[in-house]
Formats: sequence, C-alpha cells, structure tokens
Amino acid sequence: MRWNAMRRSGRLFIYLSIMILISINLPSHAYAAVADDPITVNSETATLNFPKAMDFQLDTQDSASPIEIATLTIKFNYMRVSEVHPITQTPANHLSFQWHENLDAQHFMPVGTIINYTWDISDSAGHSYKTPPKSLQITDTRFQWQHLSQGLYQVNWYDRPTSFGQLLLNQTGDSLKRIYANLGVQLHQSINLWVYENSDDFHSSLPPDSAEWVGGVAFFEINQASVTVQGADDTTLNRDLPHELTHLVLHQTAQVTIPTWFDEGLAVYNQAYHEGDMQNQFKTQLTKHSLIPLYQIDRSFPRDAQKAYQAYSQSWQLLDYMYKTFGVKKMNALIQSTGNSDEPFDTDQKQALGVDSDHLENQWHLHLNQPATLSGADQTQQQATQTTTDNKPAAATSDSSDAYLTVAGSLLISIPLVSGVLLLIFLFYSRRKARAQAAIIPQPAYNYMPPAGNYHPGSSPAGHYANPATYRPAGHYDEVAGQPPTMANNVPPAYTAYPPYPWGDPTSAGARPPEIKE
Repeated sequence: MRWNAMRRSGRLFIYLSIMILISINLPSHAYAAVADDPITVNSETATLNFPKAMDFQLDTQDSASPIEIATLTIKFNYMRVSEVHPITQTPANHLSFQWHENLDAQHFMPVGTIINYTWDISDSAGHSYKTPPKSLQITDTRFQWQHLSQGLYQVNWYDRPTSFGQLLLNQTGDSLKRIYANLGVQLHQSINLWVYENSDDFHSSLPPDSAEWVGGVAFFEINQASVTVQGADDTTLNRDLPHELTHLVLHQTAQVTIPTWFDEGLAVYNQAYHEGDMQNQFKTQLTKHSLIPLYQIDRSFPRDAQKAYQAYSQSWQLLDYMYKTFGVKKMNALIQSTGNSDEPFDTDQKQALGVDSDHLENQWHLHLNQPATLSGADQTQQQATQTTTDNKPAAATSDSSDAYLTVAGSLLISIPLVSGVLLLIFLFYSRRKARAQAAIIPQPAYNYMPPAGNYHPGSSPAGHYANPATYRPAGHYDEVAGQPPTMANNVPPAYTAYPPYPWGDPTSAGARPPEIKE
C-alpha cells in the first residue's frame, strides 16, 4: 500500500506539473478566457495612409462592468521611449476606440520604420486586459512595390519590370564591394533601398520641412535609404546609389558622432560618378580663398543649396586628400576605430592618422596654397608630430619623463638627500614644460581669410584668439539639411543630404537649383 500511495502521489505531481506548464504557456487571450476575464476584443486594426497619417481602431466589450478607458502604446524601432495615448469615452459595456496619428513634421516616420503597438483596456470594476503586441512596417502605400534581395541588402521599386530590379540589385552589390574596400568595414545588419521613379514621388515621401534641394536620403538609424532612378542609364545609379550606401555601411560600424564633413565627404568619395560642376565649384573656392572652416560644417551643412553644394565639394576633396596622403590602410583603421572605442572622433583620427582635425585642415590648406589656419608655432609642432608619425605607428610615444622618474627612483633608494633635490628640480622643469606647451595651443593664423558670406552670427574669425574653442561655440550650422526640428517625445531618425548638380544637369534643358541627397 505504501508503494501504491507513492505511485499515486507521483502521478498527481506529474499531472499538476503538466497543468501548470499548460497554463503558463497559454496565449494571453486564452488565459483571459480560462480566468473568466470579462473583457474581450472583437476587432483591432491599424490603417496606414502614407505620408499623411495612420489610424488605429479597437472594438471591445465587457460582460461584467462598463469599460472606462483604453490606452494605446506605440513603440518605434529607432526610439527607446514609447508614445502613450489614453483614450476615454462615456463608460459602456461595448465601446469602439480610435486614434489618429498625424505623420507631420512632429511625428514623421520614414519608410522602413517598424512600429509595435498594444492596447490596455480597463473597466469600472478594476478589470484590465492587454492585447498581444502587434507590428507594422511603414511603407509608401501609394505604390505597388516589387522586391529583390541578396544577402543583407534588398532593393524595392515600382512601375518597372523585374529586369530593372535585377539591375538595381547588381549595381548595389558592385557598389558595396568598392565601399567595403575603401572603408575596411562591411554591413552586419540588413538594409533596404527604396527607388523612386521621379523626383516628385521621392520628395513627397520626405519629412514636410525637408529642403527643396534634397534628392536622396539615408536613414541610417533604421538602415533605410531612398533615391530616384529614372532609367537604366541614369547617372544616379553611379552617383546617388553608392553615396547613400556609404552612409548605411559607415553608421552600422560607427559608435561615435561622425563629423558631417567626414560623413558626407566619404559618401561623395565613394561615388562612381562625379559631375564636373562639383570639381569646378571647388576650384572657384580656391580662387576666392573661400574654403569653409571645418568647425562650421562638423555638425551639419548649410540649408542654402549653393552653400551646401560648396560644403559637399570641399568635403569630397578633403577626403580624397586624406586617402592619398595617409593611404587606404590607415583610413580603414580610422573608420574601424569609430566602432571600437568610446573616444571622440578627433581622438580616433589622431591615433590612426597621427593628426587631429585642426592640424589636418591646416596641412590641407598649405597643400592647396591656401592661407594657413594655424599659427606658425603650432605649424612647427605639427611638423614635429608628423615626422614621428611617418617613422612609427600611430601609437602613443614614450614620455621622456619616464627616464627622469627611473633615475629619481634609484637616487631615492641610494641617496635620500640627493634624490630629494633631484625631485624638486624635476618638478620645476615639468611645470616649465607644461607652460611652454600651453603657449602653443592651436590658433588661427593672422592672415586667415574668411569664406565669402556670413555663415553664422558671431563666426567671423579673428587673429588674436589663443584657442580655437574661443571662437567655435556658435560656429557650426545649426540646421541639418532636410531635418525637422527636434521633438520632445518623438524624434525622427537622423539622416543627411547630398546635392547633384549646382543648377541641374548641365546636359539637360531647363536646369534648376540643385537637389541634395543624403
């Protein structure tokens, strides 16, 4: 009997364990039914009307008490916070709730955005019910998209045959091979490329406050890019496509803030096609001594189309100079370092190339026979630094103070009195050396020539500043080309822009002001 009792106890334990596991793994709606939850959902929908709005609908009923409130929670894949929208109505046992989400400048969501949403329903008796999470991807519902993919990249197009999509896929693969070689990094997340047939279709898919010159965009935070390609022989296949792909590849690696001049210059550098007008624009800047100071374009480019075109032209030429001066391996090391350290970009640049942005800019100006941007004393320091860099890896050099410390340590052990005297001498010379270094902090040259036009109030250069930081706080462009104002509760993913021709394609009639692409 004892054995039988043990067998019965064992069976009971197994039965209870199975029931517990079944109850734990029941879906939420099934669990609600088992627990006799009085709240049920009859229907739940989300309708997208891109680019204007998105509508959420919920129909629910309660068999026990009047429903009082339903709360819609929306989570965007590029944000860590959620939107919470409580909706109240006159309490009733059967209610329908709606929420209208405007996709205006304050709530713009680009194509490719993933949305997760849930409803929380509560009644007057304290019962509550939460719907299972649902997902929705923002797509441009105005067009019937076709898709082709290979590896980590997918191309999307409309109103063209499959052969056109295959051309896009092949062109994307060829562009990525060249970009991988130049950057030294590759994609490790899937990307989506949306190809519009004409400029009007493309522009209507952008944020409402986008600049008129925007002609292509890369939302690198969500791995999406959009361009315009009219046909198989369109130059945008060799210009805009690799430009946007460069942004996506770079920002999948970079964990630090990349200066805009480097980000955009790198994208233009990787284009397979460069219009002659961009080269001519740069020559004009050299003739007028009107190169834009790098600190003015480190965070954003001008919103004005012509000034933006100057910024792109200049940034491209600087990146071309960097690749020719330092070589592909060091440039690869720089880009790779942006994903391997918590240091600012300028620190990574100095470690990889042996020169920071201030000295790089000055070195480039001298190479172009342009006015120096640093003082004579700082140029001397630059030359000494470069000599060391050319002969040794871009690692930290040994400090001569180590030798002094070693000698001082030995003397402290053997001759205490003499060691104390030597220590005092060492401290004296260390402070003297620190004061000497402080006197040669980078500063603008006295013959510094400002660029044509006033880029920002208070940014006029002067010749007697001791430190670039004293004249830089307000020196950058505050507007990101094509980007709406920052929002407190919903910030669209960051993106950049790139101009094609300064006044349209010179080979076509009716050339007009440029459209810039990100």
